[in-house]
Amino acid sequence: MGYMNDWANQTLRDSTGAIAQAQRVQAEVAARREREHAAADEAEDLRRTARATHLLRVEQKRLELARLRADTVDAQLVRWRDALPPEQRCMRRSFADIRAAIRGVRIGTNATNPALAAALRRAGWCRERDWRDASNGYRIWWYPPVWERHEADAADFGWYD
Repeated sequence: MGYMNDWANQTLRDSTGAIAQAQRVQAEVAARREREHAAADEAEDLRRTARATHLLRVEQKRLELARLRADTVDAQLVRWRDALPPEQRCMRRSFADIRAAIRGVRIGTNATNPALAAALRRAGWCRERDWRDASNGYRIWWYPPVWERHEADAADFGWYD
């Protein structure tokens, strides 16, 4: 009966090896599934983060547009004048120069001529025409606090004669 004992031992060893191999395969499959789930979770987290970032940008853009729409021509005019260097605040400006610096109600547009003219008048600007060029006349806008005329202006326009 020695051969039966050998056969039983061999079968036991084979089955033990098969069981160990099956357990290793199951462990590898479980590890692979765990990695796949981790990758899927990471991808989902990235999608959520990207979505949250997108929504944040959209909200920031909406708030910026609302802020720009609430910015009146009068407020822009005051801010533009205050941003100029002090020596340039008293200089004459053409209507086109001022219009180029002031935004309109809609984003990407300039202020309309009537709206800007009304804002300038409300701020105390007055219009003077310079007729020295015989071919055409052009308008110049002045800001009221600069009525202390500078020597260069006086020479230009014949003031203090």
